[in-house]
Amino acid sequence: MQPTHSGQPDQVEQDPQANQIMTEGDLIEALAGPEHASWAHWMTYLFSQCTHNADGSLTIPADLVSHWQRQIDTDYADLTEREKDSDRQEVFDFLPIIRTYVDGLLREAAAAAEVTSAPAEPEQPEQPEQLVDFLTLANISFHNALRAMQRQKQDPKGLKETEKAEEEQE
Repeated sequence: MQPTHSGQPDQVEQDPQANQIMTEGDLIEALAGPEHASWAHWMTYLFSQCTHNADGSLTIPADLVSHWQRQIDTDYADLTEREKDSDRQEVFDFLPIIRTYVDGLLREAAAAAEVTSAPAEPEQPEQPEQLVDFLTLANISFHNALRAMQRQKQDPKGLKETEKAEEEQE
């Protein structure tokens, strides 16, 4: 029998700096904790299935070696549904962290869009035929926000824009 998880995402502790944007480094650190916990959980299970030898070493039963070797040699897409479910359960622990990271990216994009005076986001359409226009405008707004973020990273203080405006006035 393999270890099981609740299948529910773990609660992520509220970070006092929750409004700050999570960097890639922060993301890696945040994901490393659950990854280590998953590994430790698996090793505890593995050790419990082994024969403990007098010299401190462990012997994995041959049937388990055979079973796990088959899983190692099998692509995820070809696993049984039960085996896939086991892998899916492991992912639940990562979802709240990934959501926090993505939410930060979206906040950053929204802030960049405000900086560039992008047109206000269009109201959501009530009629299905307006959906294409709505999605087109939303896509344009999103891409404008991304371009603004890129410009901000290249020229954080807006000096190039200021110099350009001064040159045009002369």
